[in-house]
Amino acid sequence: MRRVAGVLMVLAVALADVPPVVAEIGDHTGGPAAGAVVVGGTPIAIAVTSPSGTLASYSRRGAGSGPRWTCAYYGFENGSSSGISINIDFSAGPVDPVPGQGYGFLCRNERQDVVHSWFGVYDPADPFSGLLAAERAAELALERLELPEPVPQFSPAGDHLVGLPSWLWVDTRWSPYEASASVTGVTSTVTATPRFVTWQMGDGSTHVCDGPGTPYDPTRAPDGRLGTCTHLYVWPSTAQPFGLYTVTATVSFDVRWTATTGAGGGLGTVTRTTTVPVRVVEVQAVIE
Repeated sequence: MRRVAGVLMVLAVALADVPPVVAEIGDHTGGPAAGAVVVGGTPIAIAVTSPSGTLASYSRRGAGSGPRWTCAYYGFENGSSSGISINIDFSAGPVDPVPGQGYGFLCRNERQDVVHSWFGVYDPADPFSGLLAAERAAELALERLELPEPVPQFSPAGDHLVGLPSWLWVDTRWSPYEASASVTGVTSTVTATPRFVTWQMGDGSTHVCDGPGTPYDPTRAPDGRLGTCTHLYVWPSTAQPFGLYTVTATVSFDVRWTATTGAGGGLGTVTRTTTVPVRVVEVQAVIE
């Protein structure tokens, strides 16, 4: 617990039907206490309510099933910021918090078990009072992450020929991309690493190629080696709309995050896609 005005303050739960709650005292000048207690698992969704309605809500990106918490602010039954102890007045129910005033912040799960508690000064910029700050910062960072759309490249660069392997690659920076964001003093950094390219060639064929592919090098042609990602068309595109195949290149990024608190984890896969038209022609041999 922190020292407030030179006096240690103890948070005590006063309602008999509420199980004891371990809580860390917040700084009376504002901001959540470091390491606020979370018991009973990490929620996938949080709703902060008050007599006036919902103050804020949050759902973790890509979350499936899991605990959902309902949180609220409570006033004090007795005592003050300079007292020896403070009791949260549960009997009066949740209150509409006023910026700059001290409150108890309490969360319950679906079974109405108390799973989180905190004491501190209400900050309307963070109605969650620091709860899941690292995770929320990670998702803000993900929103700021700028990932380029792939630029598909082919050889031959013009019309493709039936029966001749076409080299496929993307002209895209193949290295990690990063972005950061902060919530209540906690900073999270998101890193997206490109892993593979999925090519849909328009003729029903799909290729999944590790890495960006190999740019065509005419100096390698004599030894018969092909690029790391190729496709062989067996039918011309004349029967397709406008006489063109529609080729789609999708880059898949593995996304992970780390926070200054030491928290971190995976955020799944993010993709970027580009679609381009390709003409495939058939060349007839002429025998004289």
